[in-house]
Parts: sequence; C-alpha cells; structure tokens
Amino acid sequence: MSLDGARTPEAPDGGPSKQLATPTARQLRGFGPRIQARDVKLNYMREILLRYYPENERIRLQKHREYRQKIISNYQRLHLELYNMHPTNFFVPSFLKAINENTEQAFRNIMSEPSP
Repeated sequence: MSLDGARTPEAPDGGPSKQLATPTARQLRGFGPRIQARDVKLNYMREILLRYYPENERIRLQKHREYRQKIISNYQRLHLELYNMHPTNFFVPSFLKAINENTEQAFRNIMSEPSP
C-alpha cells in the first residue's frame, strides 16, 4: 500500500512491482489514415513504450539495437543464391496461379480437405 492508502501492485517477494505502465487508450487512438505503413506504426509504438521502461532497460535496449545494426552492416553473404529465390523454382505452378489470380475460387482450386 502507498502512503495515501491506495493499493499498489506488489511483486511476489513483497517489494514494489516492476510491471511496466501501459499506454492509455487515448494514446493509442488515431492510428487510422495518418500512419499507414506497418513499420511506421511499429516504430511509433516502440517509441511510446520505450518511455515507460526503466533507465537501465532503455540503455540495454539501445546497446542491443546498436549491436544488431553493427552485425547487419558488416554481414558478408556467403551463398548469394539463397537470397535470390525465384518463385517459379520453389513453388508449384498451381500455387503461383492462385496467388496471381488472388481470388477465393483460385485458392479453393488448390486446396483439398482430407476426409477421415
């Protein structure tokens, strides 16, 4: 309990909880047409949530992000053919046809429902 009598969450060991505060619905409202791309939404939410992390956690996340970026920037691809996948070599023609048509009937044509 806090000094003003309001109950505060406690950890199992009896100390104060280390649970992070979550953003309110008001903060989450308005993601409609202003922010369209998924990665933009992700970065926006990540920045909001980052404000609620303790200082040591923010430092750890920043170091991890920098380390990850260093690996990505210095990575030497050994087998370039793995990064140049041609769908015609990988997928069966009926699946590619269904994807290109992009209709419900096209997907139904390639699916089969097993019966017991």
